[in-house]
Amino acid sequence: DSNQLVKILKEVDLLNYVNHHEKGINMSLDDRGENLPVGIRKRISLARAIISDGCIALLDEPTEGLDKGGKDAIIQLIQEFKNRKKTIVIASNDQSIINLSDVLVDLSSKPKPTIVRARK
Repeated sequence: DSNQLVKILKEVDLLNYVNHHEKGINMSLDDRGENLPVGIRKRISLARAIISDGCIALLDEPTEGLDKGGKDAIIQLIQEFKNRKKTIVIASNDQSIINLSDVLVDLSSKPKPTIVRARK
């Protein structure tokens, strides 16, 4: 459904990018999207996560390389995933992402990982 696609592109802050591309939604992607900027590739990955409607999302530094608009879109999506009761596992050093966590595990603590915070 094209309405759902437009909604998802808005959610991941890609609609403007797609609308300004000469081929629009029909643009070609190289293998793994290597012809795209890192921030755009991350947003496409998030759009795929939304479309697949899985119950678990694994995100590795989801805001790295993004501008403020992209970062805000990612934070909004993480909130939306939480509202949909999805399990989200995020590896991040970004304090705004860390602040969203229900369970925070410090993997750098010795001799083993430590649960720093657990909210219900």
